[in-house]
Amino acid sequence: MSIPADETYLEFPRVYNFPNCLLMSKNFEGREREYNEAGKRNFCIRLSEEEALVRFPTGRRDLQGNPIYGPGLREQGLNVKQCKHREDEEHPDWFVQVHLGFEQNRPNPGITMVKTDASGRPKHIPIDQDTVSIIDHSELVEANVAARASNWSRGGRSGRTLYLRNMDFTLYQDCVEERRSQMVFDGFESDVDADDEVEAV
Repeated sequence: MSIPADETYLEFPRVYNFPNCLLMSKNFEGREREYNEAGKRNFCIRLSEEEALVRFPTGRRDLQGNPIYGPGLREQGLNVKQCKHREDEEHPDWFVQVHLGFEQNRPNPGITMVKTDASGRPKHIPIDQDTVSIIDHSELVEANVAARASNWSRGGRSGRTLYLRNMDFTLYQDCVEERRSQMVFDGFESDVDADDEVEAV
């Protein structure tokens, strides 16, 4: 008789933290793609070889304040995969997929967009299922992700799948976008009509 997945991975964390991580293959909207059914929302987090195969921080610290590490994520039952090899890469990085959903009778992921107002202070904007697709089409300066692991066991095999718990992210803004944000925060209304033609000088 096989050991239940919950017991197999009992020694490993239930929540994984990925501070300042790089997101790949973003599909927060749940678009149908070659390997993705319509409505399934997910994204990938880029990992170093050490994080994937050797060791990963547990989120705890010892008495001296040093981080405590566990095995690499693959050994912890997560389905990590290696990025496609490019000619300019000697050791390609790895990645792990994270799923998310907005369902009734279940805690929805807490997602927050961080923008800077006119005074330079961060403004936190909640993101829900109707606005989460903005992440797919935006360049992110920073993303911090907390994901919970769900254990599974079927057909004699077992493993773990990550589901988004919390996330905050900061969008890249060029000088024009920053100015527009400041205008919005200041309650500024432009005097230029949208239909007016502007001559180049």
